Amino acid sequence: MRKRILLILFWSFSLTTFSHSQNIPDSTSSAGDSVTLSRQMQEDFSRNTDYIIRLQHERRAREKRAAWLRIGFGAVLLVLLVIGWRRKGKRQE
Repeated sequence: MRKRILLILFWSFSLTTFSHSQNIPDSTSSAGDSVTLSRQMQEDFSRNTDYIIRLQHERRAREKRAAWLRIGFGAVLLVLLVIGWRRKGKRQE
């Protein structure tokens, strides 16, 4: 019984959600609408490319920061290794 009620609720929700009509321009629209649509598409494209470029720059900056952190960590470990080798050499003498 519960499954049937849940199924009906899900079905009714999906009908109301997915039944919205899309804005499809008519072939009888005026030339002004097509110019406006073209301009809007160009602005959307420009905005999207700017967003993608910004995301790429942020990712590169994050990767560069992580690389420098790894290099610094490696340098610290190298210094500790050299210090350990020098101490071990002094003890054996």
